[in-house]
Amino acid sequence: DRQRARLVDSQSVLVASGNDGAIFGWICFTPLRSTAVVHYIYVRDVFRTGPFGGQKFGRALLGAAGVDLSTPIPTTLTTPAARAIAQAKGLRLLEVDASEVLT
Repeated sequence: DRQRARLVDSQSVLVASGNDGAIFGWICFTPLRSTAVVHYIYVRDVFRTGPFGGQKFGRALLGAAGVDLSTPIPTTLTTPAARAIAQAKGLRLLEVDASEVLT
């Protein structure tokens, strides 16, 4: 959608992929001094729950983006599904207004 396209064009994006170019997941974020604000994070289903589910691709993406996992994760686009996934993974989210982060 338009909002996602604008974020991807203007913010930092990291992609986790294999040697063959297969995409495992990606994260769109705004880096800050002490952490990062997450706008979107996506991990392919097979890497969340399938035979590779124990690899923690989402945590690796968050870490690579500079997110401090010991504190609530600042995020601009929290959905009920995102809250449920975070809770199931033992992560806490902190909703922030996108206008406070994006210029």
